[in-house]
Order: sequence, then structure tokens, then C-alpha cells
Amino acid sequence: MDNIKDNKLSDRNKSSFNVDPFGENKACIFAYQKAERISVAIHLVTNFVPEGEPVRNVLRDKSISVLSDILTLRGGLRSTGSENVNRIIAKLYEIVSLLTVVQSSGHISAMNLDIIKNECNSLCAFLREVEDMEGSESLNLPVAFFKVYSEPLTMFKGQKVKDTQKSFKEPVTSKGQVKERIPRASKGHGKRRDAILALFGEKERINVKDAAVAIPDCSEKTLQRELVSMVSEGILKKEGERRWSTYSLV
Repeated sequence: MDNIKDNKLSDRNKSSFNVDPFGENKACIFAYQKAERISVAIHLVTNFVPEGEPVRNVLRDKSISVLSDILTLRGGLRSTGSENVNRIIAKLYEIVSLLTVVQSSGHISAMNLDIIKNECNSLCAFLREVEDMEGSESLNLPVAFFKVYSEPLTMFKGQKVKDTQKSFKEPVTSKGQVKERIPRASKGHGKRRDAILALFGEKERINVKDAAVAIPDCSEKTLQRELVSMVSEGILKKEGERRWSTYSLV
């Protein structure tokens, strides 16, 4: 009897998590997914901002509040009025400004700043585009459009925090905070990796030729070793053999 009750309770809990607050509002679903990934990224890159720095929590709180604001649009972007959209866009611009300050202080890398900045700009542009579009709530977007990971934030997909830390420029520590692990490598090594990761902002797959064009001062052999190393560390995955090998983010 108790087992039956437990099963019913379990089924009820499962169904409660499957409730979709957006209904058929596909534009709002996409905006929420996008904002969710931005929030995840902000939490990751602020891990090594000292805990005593007010900007650390301000950035995290603002990124979460954007999610709450987008939920208010679920009744329809047009029907809820432009005031809500304007508020979201203003917060996204503020987030970018604060991240710029944090990057200037040396707590996050320029590459990570650019990635999040591009995502914020992309979300702002999307909200403006669908705001005045008739029938935007039932916008019939292709499946690929919802692949938020196909954008630059793919660098966070499936990676542990320690993997993301490798792209940070400098370690920053405070009491009770774990020191950032910096790989034992030369500056050139780190720059090569940054340049390789930056290529995924333009395409989902790359090969050694793509890397050679982006990093002309390195031989293809050196770049091949770098790509293989990134595969072994779980940052990239490889498909194909030898000259036909292609690489994508894990």
C-alpha cells in the first residue's frame, strides 16, 4: 500500500517538473533558454572574483532577475507591453558594463567577456525583433534555432568548471576560495588555445587548416598537437582520421 502511495507521489512530482510555463509562446521559450545560459556563464566566470567584491553578487543577482523578467512575458511579448522588454534589455546592458569593469580588473578574460557580451547583444536583438512582430508568440521557429549551444556559449556545454577556468587570464583568490588552477604552460600555449576556442564562435566544427589560418605563426604540426591535447583533456571531440579530422566542442 505504501509502495502504491510512493509511486503516485513520485509520478506527481515528475509531472510537476514537466509543466511548461510558456505554453505555445515559442519566442519566450527561446529567450528564457538564452538567458538561462547567460546566467550559467556569469556564475562560472565570477567564480574567481573575490567573494568580498560586491560586483560578484550583483552580476549573479541581475542575471537571475532577467530570468524572472522573461517569465512575465509568457502571456505574450506584445500583450505585456514594451516596458517589460525595455527593462530586460536595460539589465542586459548593465550586465555587460559590469563585466567590462570586472575584465578590466583582470578577474576574467577578454575572450569570456566577448562571449557573454555577444550572447547578451543577441538576446537584446531577438527581443526587439519579435516585440513588434505580429503573432510572435506562436512564431514557428525551426528546431535548430533552439540549439542555444550552437552559439559561442557552447564552450560551457558539458565542461566542468575547471575546464572553463583554463581560459581565464589570472588567478584571483580570497579566503575560503579555491585557487584557480592554471595549466603549466607557456603564454603562447594559452594564446593558441584561446584562438582555437574563439573559432567556435563562427563555426561548429574546425580542422587544423582553420586553426592554421587563425594562428599563422604556428606550424600545422604544433596546432595538431594542441588539438589532440584538447581532445585528451575533454575540451574537444574529434571525428575522422588524419587530414580529414574535424574538431568540435564537447
